[in-house]
Amino acid sequence: MDQEREQLLNTISKNTINFRLKDWITNFLVNQEKCKGGYGVASLIDTLKYVPCIIVGSGPSLDGDIAKLKGLEDRACIITSDSTFKALLDNDIHPHICLTTDSKGKVKEFFKDIDVSKYNFVLDTFCHPETADMLSEGRVYW
Repeated sequence: MDQEREQLLNTISKNTINFRLKDWITNFLVNQEKCKGGYGVASLIDTLKYVPCIIVGSGPSLDGDIAKLKGLEDRACIITSDSTFKALLDNDIHPHICLTTDSKGKVKEFFKDIDVSKYNFVLDTFCHPETADMLSEGRVYW
């Protein structure tokens, strides 16, 4: 990586930290009670050992490739991001795990009008507490 690009990325990272730090700390402190007695993400290690995984993120290729995932639920663990979760469900693809790490409250909109009780979620302790509350109807790993 050239020095100019590295400097730019460092500046962006510092700005993000400065802008989001208060929310991250607040969310972390609120979510601590939710984590107690919950499942640890480390417990998934043995469960997923030797299991092929497909990681699905949002991006321009998703629309063209989403149909290729149909029928793979029985052959691989499908792991998706929060922003892609509904798109998979809309295409009758049921991911095994959904990851959410964003600290912003608007993330809960990705799960609006969905019965989340059937799904597994991996949450970052910095995620927005309202998102954590909403997803607690499913199986949550921290």
